[in-house]
Amino acid sequence: MRRIRALLLTLVVVALALGGYGWADVTDHAPGILTRDEPVPAGAAQAVPAAARPTPVLATDPATAPVPTRAGLARDLRAPLRAPGLGPSVGVVVRDGVTGETLFEQAATAPRVVASAQKLLSAAAVASSDDLSAPLTTSTVWDPATRTVVLVGGGDVLLSTGSGDPTTVAGRAGLDDLAARTAAALRTEGARPRRVRLDTSALPGPRIARGWKQADVAAGYTDPVAAIGVATARARPGAPALDPEGTALRAFTRRLAAHGVRVTPTAGTTAAPRGATPLASVDSAPVGQVLAYAMEHSDNALTEGLVRRAAKRDAGSGSPRTNPQFIRTQLAARGFDLTGLSITDASGLGPNQKVPVRLVGDVLVAATATGADPVLPELRDVVAQLPVAGLDGTLYDRFATPGTRPAAGIARAKTGTLTGTSALAGTTTTRDGRPLDFVVVASRVPARQGTLEARAALDEVVTALTACGCR
Repeated sequence: MRRIRALLLTLVVVALALGGYGWADVTDHAPGILTRDEPVPAGAAQAVPAAARPTPVLATDPATAPVPTRAGLARDLRAPLRAPGLGPSVGVVVRDGVTGETLFEQAATAPRVVASAQKLLSAAAVASSDDLSAPLTTSTVWDPATRTVVLVGGGDVLLSTGSGDPTTVAGRAGLDDLAARTAAALRTEGARPRRVRLDTSALPGPRIARGWKQADVAAGYTDPVAAIGVATARARPGAPALDPEGTALRAFTRRLAAHGVRVTPTAGTTAAPRGATPLASVDSAPVGQVLAYAMEHSDNALTEGLVRRAAKRDAGSGSPRTNPQFIRTQLAARGFDLTGLSITDASGLGPNQKVPVRLVGDVLVAATATGADPVLPELRDVVAQLPVAGLDGTLYDRFATPGTRPAAGIARAKTGTLTGTSALAGTTTTRDGRPLDFVVVASRVPARQGTLEARAALDEVVTALTACGCR
């Protein structure tokens, strides 16, 4: 019994330490690549319980911490990169998180499938052009000619069906709040509505992104791209969500009825007529936080929608570019070398897309390098919210073996998984306190090993970087 109690106590201490280190890195209480440019607001430390706040593990200033040598990295990565689970085609790039200098690379310029790691390029394009502090607005207007309330989607597919929660991203804006405000405005107008319909013109384009397989949508691997949706009705494997717009409309209709306005939901998603009377609105979390949520959960449809919205805003009165065109244009404008880039969507879900791992590494460095002015400082907070190894997002159940636990709570990464491809792209800090950016992509994972073995091998590679002195 005493052994069991001791084991449980050890697990609790480890969990607190890991969570605390992640907080400490972002808030400058421990060294790491996720240091913010601006100071943490007064009182922010109270967001973490005192018991979870760690003593800084490393006292070294990241900028003066020893840099791993090329020879040391090559030595320490040799064995994990030869793991059978990765297969014969592995692209790697490791960059210094302070200077951006390339410290190790392997097949870094060869175009290859990187799966959802491609979302980092999309995040860079959105950060380059959009206002990350602005929200996505969902609103209602009144069309007296047809006695119709029009529910206008603004790209928020993370609506709550009840009241909004200002402390969350998913569910920040609530349909019940919108219904209550709409009902009050209708009473002020003296309006007697008969029906409610949707306006999805804010996000034009196909609901199924180019290159996506309809079977993937039907299987629940992604939602359709939509202008409005409910957070609790997002697709998941085995549980597709084929009509996010209709789900939101029906939920809003029920909430209107609860506030005394009984209307019939009707078909139609065209733009509200000019001159319609504004009634009410609710706002999502800032776009930057929504973008970080899309990266954390590898949400394909949400990523496509954010890029499509940014492309439309960037076009002004002209025709918006397709998502791939928009991504290329924005990256080129920031000076990125696009040699070898061939993409058909913004999410990495479609087949036969090719991205050099060097380009993904360039984007990470542009957001995180601390030794010079970063090219994409707007992207820093998004990278800072990538999934934490062993703790949350798409990495919550990884880095749990004795061999990979040293990286838990320290490394952060965007995952990428397709049949035959497994990827990790993100940041970590060495045992000496030096921040590193890394991209590792196995694009010919052997069928006999499969995805789980490939993931385990990638975790070993990142752990080797995190545990590295590499002198």
